[in-house]
Amino acid sequence: MFRKCLAALLACFLAVGTIFAEEIKGLFKELSEKGDKITITVDDKEKTYDVKEGAMFKGKKNDQTLADWAKGKKSANSPIVLTVEDGKVTEVKRGKKE
Repeated sequence: MFRKCLAALLACFLAVGTIFAEEIKGLFKELSEKGDKITITVDDKEKTYDVKEGAMFKGKKNDQTLADWAKGKKSANSPIVLTVEDGKVTEVKRGKKE
């Protein structure tokens, strides 16, 4: 009985934690040299976000660090989706072209 209650409490805690994450869609502009800030274009305005240490780019085939992903970028203005938690980017995914 105790295990079931504990499992239910843990599930609720994890569900509430994901509610506070925000997804921001925009076009990739640049990643700072240190990899601690990412700049994107949202609604024709540039916005810069802090990047959490260890943030990853989630690709279709593999995951890689943001720094490695940015090195391989040939051009800016590719659509991406940022996941922001507590004011810092925790994950970047490829966005859909519109």
